[in-house]
Amino acid sequence: MAEPFPGPRPRSLGKRVTAGLRRLALAAGLAAAIVALALGIALPLWYFSDRSSRGFTAFVVAALAALLLFLLVRRLQQASRQAGGFRSLARRRILPALRTVGLLAAGLAALYGIAWAVARFFR
Repeated sequence: MAEPFPGPRPRSLGKRVTAGLRRLALAAGLAAAIVALALGIALPLWYFSDRSSRGFTAFVVAALAALLLFLLVRRLQQASRQAGGFRSLARRRILPALRTVGLLAAGLAALYGIAWAVARFFR
């Protein structure tokens, strides 16, 4: 009497081919879904940009501004949780940064004003 095989049974050739074809069909279906989604997004955007370049530019700028605003608000929420509240964050990090940016902007404006006055004087 033969002893049973101690490990997993080897699959037959038909089962391996079926499994391979199933994986291939799944990959082809996934690729087709990705192509359909890409076309569903790209073609309307292409049509919009071709027909109304100013409107498309405004749409893209508004979308980027909304994304940047969302990222900024999310980052502020995370930072305020870590700092123990928004007031603490504002006092420790935001106000000193705004003060530095304000002083830098004032300095650059003064330099620009001086350069403008010199250029106007020597014209």
